[in-house]
Amino acid sequence: MEQLNQFMTYAQEAVLLGRECLLKYFGKIKQIEEKDQAAGLVSEADKESERIISEYLKLKCPDFDFLGEESAYEMNQSQFDISEKPRWILDPLDGTTNFVHRFPVFCISLALEYKGDILLGIIDMPILNQNFYSIKGQGAFCKCLS
Repeated sequence: MEQLNQFMTYAQEAVLLGRECLLKYFGKIKQIEEKDQAAGLVSEADKESERIISEYLKLKCPDFDFLGEESAYEMNQSQFDISEKPRWILDPLDGTTNFVHRFPVFCISLALEYKGDILLGIIDMPILNQNFYSIKGQGAFCKCLS
């Protein structure tokens, strides 16, 4: 259980880095693309947020796998299967359409999964300054950030 608390600390630190990135881009998006197969929009904010978060998590947990929404399009299908190692799962900008249209309801979604079981999760809403988080068996919480 102590280890999960440490992983939550890493996850929260990573999400705060992603939050800073998204706030930097909010209202200033210059590059927007459509994903394949009508999967929605992707912007430079999505890609940069994923890069920043994934680099931080890989530094703190080098033996963990990583599955990010934006980099997933470059992966083969077998990488979506249940991993034998702990795996971070990230949507670096959940609500890109809202973000692009300057609607403040968007978030960063991050979870830690191990053998198909979600151990912890975070939903961070940068503009609304809300951070929802949970560790399996310890409840779910919301804190307001500034």
